[in-house]
Amino acid sequence: PSNEEVYDIVKTRLLALSPQERAGFLEELFADDPDVLAAVRNKFADLLAEPVAEPVTDTANAAAREAAEAAAKKIEDLRAQLADKKAETEAAARKTAEAADEKIVALRAQLAAEQ
Repeated sequence: PSNEEVYDIVKTRLLALSPQERAGFLEELFADDPDVLAAVRNKFADLLAEPVAEPVTDTANAAAREAAEAAAKKIEDLRAQLADKKAETEAAARKTAEAADEKIVALRAQLAAEQ
């Protein structure tokens, strides 16, 4: 393969790695040939550089805070809905149990009357 084809293969592999893993990968791959290692490092200097974190702005902080507050509100709303649904389900279960009890009492009375 040509140098450009090799560079393309190496670049694809580098992009699949985290910035912290990239230099080690090249060291392992080209450990036997320091000249090639130097050339590859030079070619991919931009990919080997540690990413610079951008400073968090007040706008970003405000947006993150608003998103967190909205998420918290949504969670509270969902918890309230869940509590309401649970109460409804428990009330329906009680009503069904009471109706079943009444039916049992009525059937026992009917059976006693038939005997």
